Amino acid sequence: DAGRRQVAQRLAEADAGDVERFLALFELGLRGMRGLEQPEAWADVGPQLYDAEDEGVRQAARAVGASFADQELFRRMRVVLADETAAQEARRQALTILERDPAAKNLPLFLELLDHEALRPQVLPLLSRYDDARVAAALLERLPDWPDQTARGAMEVLTSRVEWAVELLDAIAAGRLDKSRLSAYDARQMASLGSEPLTERLSREWGRFGQSSEQIKQEIAKTVAVYQSAPLWA
Repeated sequence: DAGRRQVAQRLAEADAGDVERFLALFELGLRGMRGLEQPEAWADVGPQLYDAEDEGVRQAARAVGASFADQELFRRMRVVLADETAAQEARRQALTILERDPAAKNLPLFLELLDHEALRPQVLPLLSRYDDARVAAALLERLPDWPDQTARGAMEVLTSRVEWAVELLDAIAAGRLDKSRLSAYDARQMASLGSEPLTERLSREWGRFGQSSEQIKQEIAKTVAVYQSAPLWA
Protein backbone atom coordinates (compact mmCIF):
# COMPACT_ATOMS: atom_id res chain seq x y z
CA ASP A 1 0.00 0.00 0.00
CA ALA A 2 2.81 2.41 0.87
CA GLY A 3 4.49 1.85 -2.49
CA ARG A 4 1.25 2.38 -4.37
CA ARG A 5 0.65 5.61 -2.48
CA GLN A 6 4.07 6.86 -3.58
CA VAL A 7 3.48 5.96 -7.21
CA ALA A 8 0.06 7.62 -7.22
CA GLN A 9 1.59 10.75 -5.71
CA ARG A 10 4.31 10.76 -8.38
CA LEU A 11 1.62 10.49 -11.02
CA ALA A 12 -0.26 13.44 -9.53
CA GLU A 13 2.90 15.57 -9.61
CA ALA A 14 4.38 14.37 -12.93
CA ASP A 15 4.49 16.51 -16.02
CA ALA A 16 2.64 15.43 -19.15
CA GLY A 17 5.71 13.72 -20.61
CA ASP A 18 6.11 11.36 -17.66
CA VAL A 19 2.47 10.55 -16.91
CA GLU A 20 2.07 8.00 -19.69
CA ARG A 21 5.25 6.13 -18.69
CA PHE A 22 4.44 6.10 -14.98
CA LEU A 23 0.88 5.03 -15.65
CA ALA A 24 1.91 2.20 -17.96
CA LEU A 25 4.29 0.85 -15.31
CA PHE A 26 1.66 1.24 -12.60
CA GLU A 27 -0.91 -0.66 -14.64
CA LEU A 28 1.56 -3.45 -15.36
CA GLY A 29 2.42 -3.78 -11.67
CA LEU A 30 -1.25 -3.98 -10.66
CA ARG A 31 -2.43 -6.22 -13.48
CA GLY A 32 -4.66 -9.01 -12.19
CA MET A 33 -4.87 -7.55 -8.68
CA ARG A 34 -8.16 -6.57 -7.04
CA GLY A 35 -9.47 -5.03 -3.86
CA LEU A 36 -6.42 -2.85 -3.21
CA GLU A 37 -6.53 0.18 -0.95
CA GLN A 38 -7.03 3.27 -3.07
CA PRO A 39 -4.24 5.84 -2.57
CA GLU A 40 -5.49 9.28 -1.59
CA ALA A 41 -3.73 10.89 -4.56
CA TRP A 42 -5.56 8.62 -7.00
CA ALA A 43 -8.89 10.21 -6.09
CA ASP A 44 -7.53 13.43 -7.63
CA VAL A 45 -5.48 12.16 -10.55
CA GLY A 46 -7.64 9.17 -11.52
CA PRO A 47 -10.69 11.05 -12.87
CA GLN A 48 -8.40 13.26 -14.94
CA LEU A 49 -6.76 10.23 -16.51
CA TYR A 50 -10.10 8.52 -17.14
CA ASP A 51 -10.89 11.45 -19.46
CA ALA A 52 -7.48 11.65 -21.14
CA GLU A 53 -7.45 12.27 -24.88
CA ASP A 54 -5.05 9.38 -25.45
CA GLU A 55 -6.89 6.04 -25.65
CA GLY A 56 -3.95 4.12 -24.17
CA VAL A 57 -3.82 6.41 -21.16
CA ARG A 58 -7.57 6.13 -20.62
CA GLN A 59 -7.53 2.33 -20.74
CA ALA A 60 -4.51 2.03 -18.43
CA ALA A 61 -6.05 4.47 -15.95
CA ARG A 62 -9.33 2.57 -15.92
CA ALA A 63 -7.52 -0.70 -15.31
CA VAL A 64 -5.69 0.87 -12.36
CA GLY A 65 -8.91 2.36 -11.01
CA ALA A 66 -10.63 -1.02 -11.24
CA SER A 67 -7.86 -2.55 -9.11
CA PHE A 68 -8.72 0.04 -6.46
CA ALA A 69 -12.48 -0.52 -6.92
CA ASP A 70 -12.76 3.21 -7.57
CA GLN A 71 -16.45 4.04 -7.18
CA GLU A 72 -16.12 7.11 -9.38
CA LEU A 73 -14.78 4.92 -12.18
CA PHE A 74 -17.62 2.43 -11.74
CA ARG A 75 -20.15 5.27 -11.83
CA ARG A 76 -18.71 6.51 -15.12
CA MET A 77 -18.75 3.03 -16.59
CA ARG A 78 -22.41 2.59 -15.69
CA VAL A 79 -23.17 5.79 -17.60
CA VAL A 80 -21.36 4.42 -20.66
CA LEU A 81 -23.04 1.04 -20.38
CA ALA A 82 -26.49 2.60 -20.17
CA ASP A 83 -25.88 4.79 -23.21
CA GLU A 84 -27.42 3.00 -26.18
CA THR A 85 -25.80 5.50 -28.54
CA ALA A 86 -22.28 4.68 -27.30
CA ALA A 87 -20.00 2.59 -29.52
CA GLN A 88 -20.32 -1.12 -28.92
CA GLU A 89 -16.62 -1.46 -28.07
CA ALA A 90 -16.90 1.34 -25.50
CA ARG A 91 -19.81 -0.45 -23.86
CA ARG A 92 -17.90 -3.72 -23.94
CA GLN A 93 -14.94 -2.10 -22.20
CA ALA A 94 -17.24 -0.53 -19.62
CA LEU A 95 -18.75 -3.93 -18.94
CA THR A 96 -15.29 -5.43 -18.51
CA ILE A 97 -14.50 -2.82 -15.86
CA LEU A 98 -17.82 -3.42 -14.10
CA GLU A 99 -17.03 -7.13 -13.84
CA ARG A 100 -14.98 -6.04 -10.82
CA ASP A 101 -17.89 -4.25 -9.21
CA PRO A 102 -20.41 -6.54 -7.44
CA ALA A 103 -22.72 -3.65 -6.50
CA ALA A 104 -26.43 -4.39 -6.75
CA LYS A 105 -26.96 -1.17 -8.74
CA ASN A 106 -25.34 -2.91 -11.73
CA LEU A 107 -28.03 -5.58 -11.96
CA PRO A 108 -30.73 -3.54 -13.77
CA LEU A 109 -28.17 -2.60 -16.43
CA PHE A 110 -27.03 -6.19 -16.83
CA LEU A 111 -30.60 -7.42 -17.20
CA GLU A 112 -31.25 -4.85 -19.94
CA LEU A 113 -28.18 -6.08 -21.79
CA LEU A 114 -29.71 -9.56 -22.08
CA ASP A 115 -31.44 -8.13 -25.14
CA HIS A 116 -28.11 -6.95 -26.60
CA GLU A 117 -26.91 -9.92 -28.63
CA ALA A 118 -23.25 -8.88 -28.83
CA LEU A 119 -22.87 -8.20 -25.10
CA ARG A 120 -25.14 -10.97 -23.81
CA PRO A 121 -22.41 -13.67 -23.55
CA GLN A 122 -20.32 -11.35 -21.38
CA VAL A 123 -23.27 -10.44 -19.16
CA LEU A 124 -24.68 -13.91 -18.49
CA PRO A 125 -21.92 -15.20 -16.16
CA LEU A 126 -22.11 -12.01 -14.09
CA LEU A 127 -25.73 -12.67 -13.13
CA SER A 128 -24.79 -15.59 -10.87
CA ARG A 129 -23.41 -13.19 -8.28
CA TYR A 130 -26.79 -11.57 -7.56
CA ASP A 131 -29.24 -13.25 -5.19
CA ASP A 132 -32.23 -11.63 -6.86
CA ALA A 133 -35.45 -13.15 -8.18
CA ARG A 134 -35.34 -10.81 -11.19
CA VAL A 135 -32.46 -12.84 -12.62
CA ALA A 136 -34.44 -16.06 -12.97
CA ALA A 137 -37.51 -14.22 -14.25
CA ALA A 138 -35.52 -12.40 -16.94
CA LEU A 139 -33.72 -15.53 -18.10
CA LEU A 140 -36.80 -17.76 -18.19
CA GLU A 141 -38.69 -15.14 -20.16
CA ARG A 142 -36.02 -15.02 -22.89
CA LEU A 143 -34.54 -18.50 -22.83
CA PRO A 144 -37.12 -20.20 -25.12
CA ASP A 145 -36.15 -17.87 -27.96
CA TRP A 146 -32.38 -18.13 -27.57
CA PRO A 147 -30.15 -20.44 -29.64
CA ASP A 148 -28.62 -23.44 -27.92
CA GLN A 149 -25.23 -21.87 -27.25
CA THR A 150 -26.74 -18.82 -25.54
CA ALA A 151 -29.28 -20.96 -23.70
CA ARG A 152 -26.40 -23.03 -22.36
CA GLY A 153 -25.02 -19.98 -20.55
CA ALA A 154 -28.44 -19.16 -19.16
CA MET A 155 -28.88 -22.70 -17.85
CA GLU A 156 -25.52 -22.44 -16.07
CA VAL A 157 -26.86 -19.42 -14.20
CA LEU A 158 -30.28 -20.90 -13.44
CA THR A 159 -28.79 -24.07 -12.00
CA SER A 160 -26.39 -22.19 -9.72
CA ARG A 161 -28.97 -21.38 -7.00
CA VAL A 162 -31.69 -23.50 -5.42
CA GLU A 163 -34.46 -20.91 -5.83
CA TRP A 164 -33.68 -20.39 -9.51
CA ALA A 165 -33.44 -24.13 -10.13
CA VAL A 166 -36.92 -24.58 -8.66
CA GLU A 167 -38.28 -21.86 -10.95
CA LEU A 168 -36.59 -23.56 -13.89
CA LEU A 169 -38.30 -26.87 -13.10
CA ASP A 170 -41.60 -25.07 -12.62
CA ALA A 171 -41.27 -23.47 -16.06
CA ILE A 172 -40.61 -26.84 -17.67
CA ALA A 173 -43.50 -28.48 -15.82
CA ALA A 174 -45.83 -25.68 -16.93
CA GLY A 175 -44.75 -26.02 -20.55
CA ARG A 176 -43.18 -22.56 -20.74
CA LEU A 177 -39.79 -24.11 -21.47
CA ASP A 178 -39.06 -27.19 -23.54
CA LYS A 179 -37.92 -30.19 -21.52
CA SER A 180 -35.02 -30.76 -23.94
CA ARG A 181 -33.30 -27.64 -22.57
CA LEU A 182 -32.52 -29.55 -19.37
CA SER A 183 -29.51 -31.81 -19.82
CA ALA A 184 -28.12 -34.45 -17.49
CA TYR A 185 -25.34 -31.99 -16.68
CA ASP A 186 -27.90 -29.42 -15.54
CA ALA A 187 -29.68 -31.94 -13.34
CA ARG A 188 -26.42 -33.00 -11.73
CA GLN A 189 -25.54 -29.36 -11.16
CA MET A 190 -28.84 -28.81 -9.37
CA ALA A 191 -28.42 -31.98 -7.34
CA SER A 192 -25.01 -30.71 -6.19
CA LEU A 193 -26.61 -27.63 -4.59
CA GLY A 194 -27.35 -29.67 -1.49
CA SER A 195 -31.10 -29.08 -1.27
CA GLU A 196 -32.91 -32.28 -0.31
CA PRO A 197 -36.33 -31.09 -1.59
CA LEU A 198 -34.78 -30.13 -4.93
CA THR A 199 -32.89 -33.40 -5.23
CA GLU A 200 -36.02 -35.37 -4.36
CA ARG A 201 -37.99 -33.50 -7.00
CA LEU A 202 -35.32 -34.20 -9.60
CA SER A 203 -35.41 -37.90 -8.78
CA ARG A 204 -39.20 -37.98 -8.82
CA GLU A 205 -39.75 -36.02 -12.03
CA TRP A 206 -36.63 -36.83 -14.02
CA GLY A 207 -35.15 -39.98 -12.60
CA ARG A 208 -31.66 -40.35 -11.27
CA PHE A 209 -28.83 -38.74 -13.20
CA GLY A 210 -25.91 -40.95 -12.31
CA GLN A 211 -22.86 -42.26 -14.06
CA SER A 212 -25.07 -44.60 -16.04
CA SER A 213 -26.48 -41.68 -17.99
CA GLU A 214 -25.45 -42.04 -21.61
CA GLN A 215 -25.12 -38.29 -21.92
CA ILE A 216 -22.74 -38.11 -18.98
CA LYS A 217 -20.69 -40.95 -20.44
CA GLN A 218 -20.40 -39.04 -23.68
CA GLU A 219 -19.28 -35.91 -21.87
CA ILE A 220 -16.65 -37.89 -19.96
CA ALA A 221 -15.42 -39.47 -23.18
CA LYS A 222 -15.08 -36.05 -24.79
CA THR A 223 -13.09 -34.73 -21.83
CA VAL A 224 -10.79 -37.74 -21.82
CA ALA A 225 -10.24 -37.36 -25.55
CA VAL A 226 -9.25 -33.71 -25.12
CA TYR A 227 -6.66 -34.59 -22.48
CA GLN A 228 -5.29 -37.50 -24.46
CA SER A 229 -4.94 -35.44 -27.63
CA ALA A 230 -3.17 -32.53 -25.88
CA PRO A 231 0.64 -32.28 -26.11
CA LEU A 232 2.47 -33.36 -22.98
CA TRP A 233 3.70 -29.84 -22.18
CA ALA A 234 0.09 -28.63 -21.95
